[in-house]
Amino acid sequence: MKKKLLFMVAIVFAVLFMYSCGGENTEKKKEASKTEKKVKVEKNLDELIVNREIMSFKDAENPNDFELKHTPEITIGEKNKEGLTKISVKVGAKGIEHPSTEAHWIDFITLYLDDKEFKHIKNPNDSNSTTAEFLAPLDGVEKVKVTLGCNIHGIWSNEIDL
Repeated sequence: MKKKLLFMVAIVFAVLFMYSCGGENTEKKKEASKTEKKVKVEKNLDELIVNREIMSFKDAENPNDFELKHTPEITIGEKNKEGLTKISVKVGAKGIEHPSTEAHWIDFITLYLDDKEFKHIKNPNDSNSTTAEFLAPLDGVEKVKVTLGCNIHGIWSNEIDL
C-alpha cells in the first residue's frame, strides 16, 4: 500500500513537472510566434511599398489633382514657452486629400530644417497617415522642408522659406 501511494505521488509530481515545463515552452512558442508575425507583417509592408521615385510637378504653376493630393501642406504655428514651434503637416493641398488605406497610404513623413533631417516618422498602413505635427526649434532656421513617401506614387516634398 505504501509503495502504491509513493508511486502515485511520484506520478503526480512527474505530471506537474512536465506540465510546468510545457507551459514555459508554450510561452516561448507564443513569443516566437509573435516575433515571426511581426517580421512577416513588416516584410508584407515593405512589399506594398512599390515606388521610391522622387516625384515633381510637371507644371509647377498648374499642378494637377494627382500632384496636389501628394503635396505636403506645411503650416507654421506658434512658439511655445520652451522655444519650440508647432509645425503641422497635412498631405494634400487645396482640399484634395490623400487616402489612407491598407493598400495606399503615406508610409513616412520627414521634417528637415535647413536641409538637415530633424524628425522621421514611419507610418504603418493601418493608421491615419496623412497628418503629422512636430515641435521644432526654428530660431535661426531659414527653410522648413517636408518629404513624404506614398507607397504607390513615390516621394514628394514641399518647402517654405521662413
